[in-house]
Amino acid sequence: MAKQIRKGPSVSEKLESARANRYKVIHERNMLILALWKHAGFEAHLVPSGTNAPGKWDKVICLHTPAGQLHWKLSPKDAEDFEGILKFTKKSDWDKSRAADKTVRLERLHTLPRATNAVDPHAQPQER
Repeated sequence: MAKQIRKGPSVSEKLESARANRYKVIHERNMLILALWKHAGFEAHLVPSGTNAPGKWDKVICLHTPAGQLHWKLSPKDAEDFEGILKFTKKSDWDKSRAADKTVRLERLHTLPRATNAVDPHAQPQER
């Protein structure tokens, strides 16, 4: 019987690729949250997640939008990006929303009227 030749990446290579892609998606989401805070003027702050183990996802970003609060855990790799910009609060003002609530709020956010102080997407960048 002839030995079969494996085609394509191994299972461990596929797993490593999936992990890298997952982190890329999470990092892009975190950069979008920072942009919303910085350019759209949404209030944001960090709160402890309740996980105190080193290297774990121990911080949560809370973004206040016209559709309601949105919360995401921050990966340890991205937490530094938020530390210098957003205040870390001792107690969260979490409204007890869950993932399903966040999904509804995200879906509703784009249907709300544009805020009068929102950044004009057609404006030319200002030199400083």
